[in-house]
Amino acid sequence: MLLGLAMKNAVKHVRMYILDFGNSALIPYQGLPHVADYMGLDDTEKMEKFERLILEMIRDRKKRMAKAMAQNFNVYNQSQEEPLAAVVIAVDNYDAAAEAGDAMLQFLQKVARDGAGLGIYLAVTMTRENVMRGATKGNFKERIAGFNFVDGENYSFLGRSQIVLPEDTKGRALVKQEGICLMQLYAAVPCEDELSYNRLLKERIKEVAEASTEESARGIPVLPEVLRYEMLPEYPGYQADPRKLPVGIDVDSLKVRYLDFTEGPALVIGGAGSGRTNTVKTLLQHAKGSPVYLFDNGDGILRTYAGQEGICYANTKEGALEQLGKLQELARERRERYEEERVENVNLQVRDFCRNLPPVYAAVDGLQQLHELLEEGRQLDVLTEAAKYGVCILVTSEIKIKKTSGSEFITRLAAPNEGLILGSARVQSIFSSTGIREDNRSIDLGYYHNRGENRKVKLIENQ
Repeated sequence: MLLGLAMKNAVKHVRMYILDFGNSALIPYQGLPHVADYMGLDDTEKMEKFERLILEMIRDRKKRMAKAMAQNFNVYNQSQEEPLAAVVIAVDNYDAAAEAGDAMLQFLQKVARDGAGLGIYLAVTMTRENVMRGATKGNFKERIAGFNFVDGENYSFLGRSQIVLPEDTKGRALVKQEGICLMQLYAAVPCEDELSYNRLLKERIKEVAEASTEESARGIPVLPEVLRYEMLPEYPGYQADPRKLPVGIDVDSLKVRYLDFTEGPALVIGGAGSGRTNTVKTLLQHAKGSPVYLFDNGDGILRTYAGQEGICYANTKEGALEQLGKLQELARERRERYEEERVENVNLQVRDFCRNLPPVYAAVDGLQQLHELLEEGRQLDVLTEAAKYGVCILVTSEIKIKKTSGSEFITRLAAPNEGLILGSARVQSIFSSTGIREDNRSIDLGYYHNRGENRKVKLIENQ
C-alpha cells in the first residue's frame, strides 16, 4: 500500500507517517520521499509531538473547510487554488497500541472518526479483531481479513461467508465490498525468500526515491542532544532578524525563542555556573559583522574575543568608561539625526527611525561586577539612552539585582517583561515563576519568560 501510493503520487500530494508497533518490518519504507517519519513504541518524545501535530492539523483543516464551505477533503481540493496534501498514517500491529496507554488509543479513535473527511487516512493491521474498540472499528469501512487460526475471527470482522481461506496459499484474503469476496494480495517485490525479498524491496524503494525530483517530506523535529546556532533554520519560527536574539528552541513546540531588542535591553538572569556567559557568546555569533561593545566580567572569560573584528572589548574601569563614552556619542548622533528627520515627518516614531539603522550591539556579562567596577551607578544610564536609539543591549545578572543602586538603567532592568531564566527559576525574584514546578539543574535548559508566561527552552551551546 505504501509503495503503491508513493509510486502513483507526488510528495506534495501525499505525506505518510509509519507507526511500527510490530517487528520493525516497515523500517525500509523510511527511504520513500513521501514518508515524513517512522516511529516505534519506544519513540515517546516523537510520538507525543506526532499526536500534537495531527490533532492540530485536524483543527486547522476543520476551520479551513468551514471557511470554504466544503463538506469534505475532496470537495475542498477541487474548489481551492491551494489543495491540501493527503496524510496517510500506517499503523502496523495495532494489538500493541494498548501498551502505549489510553491516550494513544483515544488519539487513534479521534483520527479514525474525524480524519477521512479531512484527508487524514488510517491504514491499520491487527492480529485479533477484538483488540480494537468498537467505537474505533466502526469508522473503518474498508476491511480485509487474511487467514486466521482462530475460528470465527473473520466472520465477526467482516460478516458470515461460505468462503474458506486455504491455510497453505499465502496472500489469500477476504474483502467486504457489496458482498464478501475472495482476493489475492500481491507482494511489493518477488518473494522467493526473506533475504532476497528484503534486498529487492530496498532496491525498489531506492528507485522510487531517485525518480522523485521533489524535496522529501519533512520529519517530526525532536530535541537534539546539542543545539548549535547554525541548526536553528531547521526549526519552526526561525527568523534571521538582527534585532531578535535567538536563545534556544521550545522544549514542547520546538519553536525558536527570541529576546526582542526592540522592546528594550534583554536580561539573562541566573546563578554562578548556570550558563550566562554562553548566552553572551550566542549574541557574539548572532552579531557577526556588526559593531559590538563587550563588557567582560572580572574573570575575563571572554578575553579571547578581544581584538576580533567589530568587537570593542573592556574588562577594566578605564576600558568600560571609554566604551560607555562611545555609546553616549553614538546615542547623541542618532538623537540629533532623529530630530532632524522628525522636522519633515512629525509622526515619525523613535522605533520606526531605529529600524532603518544598521545594528549595533552591547553586551554586559555580569551587571553587578560592572556596577562595582564603575563605583557610580549613574554612569550606566548611558545604556538607557543607547537602547532608546536602537542599540541592542544584552545584560546578564546574578539572581538578585540591587534596585537601590542609584542607576535608572538598573531600576528599569529590574522590572522586565521579557527575559531568560537560567538554573532554578524559583530562587530568583525578578521574573514570575508561574508554571514552573521542577528545579532545573541542567545547564543546557532554561526558561524563556514573556509577560508572565514561562516556556522551557533547549539553549544554544557555544564552544
